[in-house]
Amino acid sequence: MRFVTSGYLQRLFAEQDKETILRRPNIRRFVLQYNVPCEQHKKAWLINFDAFMKAIAPKKYPVQEGIPKVRRIENALKEYNATHKQKVTIEDVKACLKGGNVFNCSYWDRILVNYDELEIKLECN
Repeated sequence: MRFVTSGYLQRLFAEQDKETILRRPNIRRFVLQYNVPCEQHKKAWLINFDAFMKAIAPKKYPVQEGIPKVRRIENALKEYNATHKQKVTIEDVKACLKGGNVFNCSYWDRILVNYDELEIKLECN
């Protein structure tokens, strides 16, 4: 079991995905929402790396090469429509999320999604 800080996770995602929405506060909230093992100290949270990755990219981890792209639902829709001929609507995206095949979580009034999984699901529809 390898524990890393929330700051480490934030930097890891930012290095591999410049458009990531993951920051320390929403990483910490996600950890609490999904019961990812962690230790809270005065200034740092130590988070179980493997459990975090299995929760955020359950279908691909640990065989996945890189870090999954995590986006706000609106940004995922915009990115998908900019890179694909077939345009989709927010209703199409929400229908994919209801199926349970795409990782998503709520952060305040926003929905965060695993863009890699969403893209595959949208292409199949």
